[in-house]
Amino acid sequence: MQHYFQLPRRNSMKEIATDSPNIARMLRGYSIEVNPSQSKVMDAAATRLDPGTEVFLTWIPNTNPMNMVGPAAKLRGAGLLPVPHIGARHLASAAQLEQLAARFVEEAGVDRVLIIGGDRAEPAGPYDSSLAVMRTEVFQKLGVTRMAVSGFPEGNPNVSDIVVDEALAAK
Repeated sequence: MQHYFQLPRRNSMKEIATDSPNIARMLRGYSIEVNPSQSKVMDAAATRLDPGTEVFLTWIPNTNPMNMVGPAAKLRGAGLLPVPHIGARHLASAAQLEQLAARFVEEAGVDRVLIIGGDRAEPAGPYDSSLAVMRTEVFQKLGVTRMAVSGFPEGNPNVSDIVVDEALAAK
């Protein structure tokens, strides 16, 4: 089932963007994705979203993923459900994965993650896919109860359709 919302007609986009009760109503029951390095966005999420809203935290390539832990903790403290992106191909080592997972769980109360392959030609470390990260069971051992995956419905130019289909079946 799909849900669609029609925003009320306004004279300008600025009026729509600043009408927080309407935005909050539109988002109720849905998730949102934010860049954890944008403090104004993080502050707005913490104050404007309903408790229990899933907030996905993007891992921007070439940034330190540990920098997502503080924003995740802030969201959890506001009653939201932080869902950090874990980019498999961006992970430099098993130790980095273990440390990142432990910090998310222990410092930010994370109980769900989105594991993505990470769109880069060559892996930075030992993980070439989201499935490889899932198979480590690092998150499961720490008590993470939900793992989400994403993909390219149109296919991925860097991965054959056969490989994508096999990975989806394995997940």
